[in-house]
Amino acid sequence: MKTLLLAVMIALGIAVPAYSADQSITHVVIVWVKEDVSEQQISDIIDKTKALSEIEVVRALKVGAPVPSDRKTVDDSFSFAISLEFKSSADMQKYVEHEIHQAYVKEVLAPALKKYVVYDF
Repeated sequence: MKTLLLAVMIALGIAVPAYSADQSITHVVIVWVKEDVSEQQISDIIDKTKALSEIEVVRALKVGAPVPSDRKTVDDSFSFAISLEFKSSADMQKYVEHEIHQAYVKEVLAPALKKYVVYDF
């Protein structure tokens, strides 16, 4: 059984192509807010997050609260998550530098922010 598992892991590792600078990018941000932030405030932040889709390089945007789960493998401790898609890493960089994104981070997210984690793939 261990040999089979090792063979599958090796095969999957070989099958995954290396990152390419011209590939599409998914940018995932997992957000935890401060304890004193209300559910209504979180809802308002989620609504304001949708304005990020106005940035021309954003191909798709999803934002929402975690799905409650009793499964041990699921982390539902975060307040909300954002997923954005870009055509390329260059487009993601344009997004990061865009004035709408900068204002969102400073005026909407930062005042409520406890911690965040970003995954790009």
